[in-house]
Amino acid sequence: MKLTVIYEDNALLIIDKPAGVLTHPVHNRHQATIREAVLDYYRSQNCRAGFHPLHRLDRQTSGILVVAKLPAVQAILHHRQTRAMHRTYLALVDGSPRPFSGVVDQPIGRKPGSIIERQVTPDGQTARTRWRTIRRFTGATLIAVRIFSGRTHQIRVHCHWLGHPVLGDTLYGTDRTSPASRPMLHAAGLSMRHPVTGRVINLRSPLPPDFRRIINLLERP
Repeated sequence: MKLTVIYEDNALLIIDKPAGVLTHPVHNRHQATIREAVLDYYRSQNCRAGFHPLHRLDRQTSGILVVAKLPAVQAILHHRQTRAMHRTYLALVDGSPRPFSGVVDQPIGRKPGSIIERQVTPDGQTARTRWRTIRRFTGATLIAVRIFSGRTHQIRVHCHWLGHPVLGDTLYGTDRTSPASRPMLHAAGLSMRHPVTGRVINLRSPLPPDFRRIINLLERP
């Protein structure tokens, strides 16, 4: 797998992850992962570094993924992650959320009987999501999302709780036929303070072709 590197120095490797690729290997699954691709990239660059991701993206989520090259760098950023890193996602959701923006502050926990699915539940972990409308289409809306915690499937669960699941999300979605072949969720922006130099890094990831294709379909009269 050829990596798309959007930032690199001695402490960090920041890549543009494609949809459909796991971040970490999963037991009994033999397929390419971001971890393997990063380690191959290091070898090609004669670089002695490790794979220490600062966060995870679901297999079908595309966009910016931050990897620390050293455990000490990972520890620094985990310690101050809320203040040091701001991630912005773009999502296409079903319907037209009202009002035009809002905050979901609902705890998330595992759904009984499932090892994968999560749900909003009073005994879950704290989870906070802020969203705002970017553009409305007929039957769908493009929203920008910022998360203040990193729970599994957080954006997808909170959108489902709002009654406007992410288009193409077969786990939390509706029965409505969708032209999307995956959840239309993209990690589009990152602003973070460098753990070593202290300077602010601002990065953007363009929408991938499949996401743009769905927008083009929605734009048609």
